[in-house]
Amino acid sequence: YIRSIFLQGLLLMSSDTLQEHMRFAAPVLSKLDSLAQDVKLNIKELCIGYIKNAFPHARLIFGAETPAQVKENLKCWNLVWPDGLTQRIQTEFEDIDETMLNPSLWPKGTNNTRP
Repeated sequence: YIRSIFLQGLLLMSSDTLQEHMRFAAPVLSKLDSLAQDVKLNIKELCIGYIKNAFPHARLIFGAETPAQVKENLKCWNLVWPDGLTQRIQTEFEDIDETMLNPSLWPKGTNNTRP
């Protein structure tokens, strides 16, 4: 089972609007945005498609607040995935620091909330 594929929403944020305590994530978010633009997918499509293709036997768990969000996620799941994109993502993001990947390691802001 794979959950929190958007890293508690962090991957869906713009690097320009991050709270100060989350600025450490800006370079990765910028890189992810560039990749998404290059392959003509949005970030949600990229995240869901990557999980689907990199871990084909896993089960994906994601939260949704509305039926429209569920439909959007299913649409992302059903997209045709470009050849070689999974390997490209693994190569371009192979050296991501554990702090980025593990929300329990994220610094807390002054209001002690996540991004």
